[in-house]
Amino acid sequence: MKNLFYAFKSSGNHLFLLTGKNSMVYCLFLCLLATPIYNQAFITTWQTSFPGSSGPTSISIPTHPGYEYDYDVDWNNDGSYEDLNITGDITHDYRKTGVFTIRIRGKFPAIFFNNSGDKQKILSIEQWGYIEWATMTNAFYGASNLRLIAHDSPDLSRVSSLINMFREATSLNSDLSLWDVSNIITMQGMLTNTGLSISNYDKTLIGWASQGITGLELGAHNLLFCQGDAARNYLVSNLGWNIQGDSYDCSSLPIILLTFSTRLTKDDEVLLKWETASEVNNMGFEVKRSSDCKCWDVIGYVEGYGTKDLNSHYTLVDENPSPGVNYYVLRQIDRNGDDTYSDIRSVHVVMDDQIKIYPNPTGGILQVMGKDINEITVFDRTGHHVKNCKLTDSYIDISELPVGIYIIAIHTSHMVLYKRIVKN
Repeated sequence: MKNLFYAFKSSGNHLFLLTGKNSMVYCLFLCLLATPIYNQAFITTWQTSFPGSSGPTSISIPTHPGYEYDYDVDWNNDGSYEDLNITGDITHDYRKTGVFTIRIRGKFPAIFFNNSGDKQKILSIEQWGYIEWATMTNAFYGASNLRLIAHDSPDLSRVSSLINMFREATSLNSDLSLWDVSNIITMQGMLTNTGLSISNYDKTLIGWASQGITGLELGAHNLLFCQGDAARNYLVSNLGWNIQGDSYDCSSLPIILLTFSTRLTKDDEVLLKWETASEVNNMGFEVKRSSDCKCWDVIGYVEGYGTKDLNSHYTLVDENPSPGVNYYVLRQIDRNGDDTYSDIRSVHVVMDDQIKIYPNPTGGILQVMGKDINEITVFDRTGHHVKNCKLTDSYIDISELPVGIYIIAIHTSHMVLYKRIVKN
């Protein structure tokens, strides 16, 4: 399986999350510290009031009747798992309508909407985590409001079938090129009637062609491709794929977006940069920011070049990023009013003046300064939980722990901040 590496890196007054190949050097030192804590759960967001089999204040997690389960659920995404050792479907009543994010951990081999149940209530997948999936057959079939905003990829090492995985998931518009499909036998109906844009379907075809996997069947009815034409031909002609239902169309592509990146600057700002290969009647770009991928604010507008065959470069600076994760998306607007959206990018920002913990190294007593602190937990360098701490008079005591390196997890109402501490 291809893994997406994560690491925390400090810069100025911030701690932010690195993803991709550039974080490899940091992961060699920190992966044992950070990933077992931060990245193990399967995280999804739901809207209780949308139509479904459960009531307007409830959600139901659907399981596959052909597999054994033993999983836990954190219904409020706060790190506290309320229901443990679940062996099948489960319904939870929040006693009020709203949007809720949940975490699932443990033995959870398949999710199975199968075009029924609460298929319209699931809104997004924030993280695939370390779940070892056994099948994705009909997993999100009919989940018409589903968006994939996870930065990691699912573990498909034990999966052979993606049949109808996202069939009729009409809001799904993601680049799946990094998914490792080397063990898959069939993708029949997987992408049929999804919302994949030309750009994301192009990227997906190009990424899967590079893996050299042979003989797969892919259902992609009503999807369009343009720059992925050569990759698709290679999959069909050289690798023996049977791709059904898609078609070639470069006429409707207003722009070809080559790159879109975000990074934190030394001035505590976020620099957004993007490049287009060509533009047709492009009026410009709205730049939107969100803290939860649900509510978006327009933070700027950059005028386009209209119609142009040459590469164009654009930049915008977000001078006031919010603490925590900042999500960014480009809304490209045509001169006729039509629009298309880019992939989502993110920057994780934590300001040191929010929460401080010192001294570091420490002999055992740590001063903790900050507001809205709910809980403090301590993990050793292998990611094992070793202690829960009560914040007493602005300090915690880890004197009884052996000498070594620890991760202090500081829980607030809106995020968890991880601090690396050396105990002398």
